[in-house]
Amino acid sequence: RRCLVGYVEAVATAAPSRHRGLATAVMQHIGDVIRERYELGALSTGEPGFYERLGWQRWRGPSFVMTHAGREPTPDDDGGLMVLLDSPLADVDLNQAIVADWRPGDIW
Repeated sequence: RRCLVGYVEAVATAAPSRHRGLATAVMQHIGDVIRERYELGALSTGEPGFYERLGWQRWRGPSFVMTHAGREPTPDDDGGLMVLLDSPLADVDLNQAIVADWRPGDIW
């Protein structure tokens, strides 16, 4: 099943500005935009705990990218992908494969 995904990339807070709620406020707004305009939100992170408290869930299944040659695994991203599910997709199996369309730069 293909769906319209809002992908979040490169969210960071400069060290002197951390622990003031800035990233939380930005991600709450991003979550609102995703819920309004997309079926699913996705991101890759090394800090899953931050996103989990904002309603994001870890994707437990294997990840892939769709290339001209077909689906290719992206094992370096497995375990670091997170999704924000809108209510119609609440029954999505987080253990299934997830596939991103190819793009230049980091796939996830």
